[in-house]
Amino acid sequence: MLRLNFLKAPESEFCFAGARVGGSLVRDITACALIAAVCSAGVVRFETVRLDALLQKERSVSATLAANKQREEALRALESSIAAFKDVQRQREAAAHSGNDVVLAIAQLGNVLPASVALENVLRQGEGFTVAGDATTTRSLSDMLSALQSGLPQFQATLISTTASANSSVSHFSLRLAGRSLPATR
Repeated sequence: MLRLNFLKAPESEFCFAGARVGGSLVRDITACALIAAVCSAGVVRFETVRLDALLQKERSVSATLAANKQREEALRALESSIAAFKDVQRQREAAAHSGNDVVLAIAQLGNVLPASVALENVLRQGEGFTVAGDATTTRSLSDMLSALQSGLPQFQATLISTTASANSSVSHFSLRLAGRSLPATR
């Protein structure tokens, strides 16, 4: 046989700091404390997961920044190499035009002059030359101008002045050879 008591049990009382507290109040406070503890544990867990995600994102961003820093250093090195290459290229171009064209033009000038004409001075000015010399006859001066026009097509020959010597048949002349396609002097 089983005995059951359906009567309400008397409420137990607790004594706390000299005050009597009913059992149901203690039960309610305990339940609230338990609910607060569970909620606090949930918030802590949520914040821990969020903090882990933020730390992982921070590590990812730090890695990206480090990679970008390496790329920036590589870019600076490349820019430095490009600047050095351009400097070498400018020096090469300057060396290519450092007088080789002048030497070639003077050699061509010497090849087309008649034997009766002697040069005293060849002066480079801008994109051409001022040439001074002596011709034995006026005819040799005319032959020289014709030879310059046909033998040096890259130059325009213009007679600046002629002066005949009083004691000989030699004429002193000065002419300008203007370059039609001569590179500019650097």
